[in-house]
This record gives sequence, structure tokens and C-alpha cells, in this order.
Amino acid sequence: MRYSKQRALLFDLLKAHHDHPTADTLYHELCEILPSVSLGTVYRNLNQLADHGEILRIGTKGCERYDAQLCPHDHIQCTICGGVFDCPHGLYTIDNEAVCAATGFQLTASKMILSGVCPDCQKHLSESAEAVSK
Repeated sequence: MRYSKQRALLFDLLKAHHDHPTADTLYHELCEILPSVSLGTVYRNLNQLADHGEILRIGTKGCERYDAQLCPHDHIQCTICGGVFDCPHGLYTIDNEAVCAATGFQLTASKMILSGVCPDCQKHLSESAEAVSK
């Protein structure tokens, strides 16, 4: 992959994020630095980075998000706000042999996206419920 100033800036922006941004989010941030950049250029460069294993592409409910953190970890998505958060790898286990036996697949990798309600949304739900009950 040849060097590209746009790709390098995009990669740096992504590395500064810990919230797994969307292409749109990164596009708007990159526009502040390079006003002439197009959304298509952002998608193309994100896809190239992901295809070359330099970033992770996370398919989530609603849209894809991106992660520059390559160490083994999984993700958990809030079903209310849509936020995606890191989940330490190894908190749960998958019986790979059972999966292979049931499906006929030979597993080469596993990636999980868990779903739940994040602490902030739990707090807002609790506050809303209290306000309604008063």
C-alpha cells in the first residue's frame, strides 16, 4: 500500500479515538484538516487500512465502526445509544469443538459483539423512571 497523506491523517485520527467512530465521524474530523477530502475517499482509505490488517472494521447494528486497537479484544454495543465499547478478551469462552461439530466449519478466528445497556443509559433510564413515578 503506497503512502497517502489522507490515509495517514485518517489513521492518526482513528488512533486518537477510543469510542470506535463511524466513517462519517472521521470524515467530519478530517474535513477540518483537509476541507477538500470526500466521504468516498474516507471510506476507500478505511477499507484499505482494514483490508491490510492495520485497523479493525466492526460491523454493528446500524453501521460499521472502526478501531485502531489490534490487540485481542471483543466489543459490546449499547442497544440504546448505539455506542461501542471494548470488552476484554477472554471474559467468556466459546466451545470451539462444539461449534465445529454442530456446523461443520473449521474455525480460523472468532469475533464477538455483545449487546447490552451501557452505564450512562442505565442511569438515564433509572432517572426517567423515577421522574415518571413522581
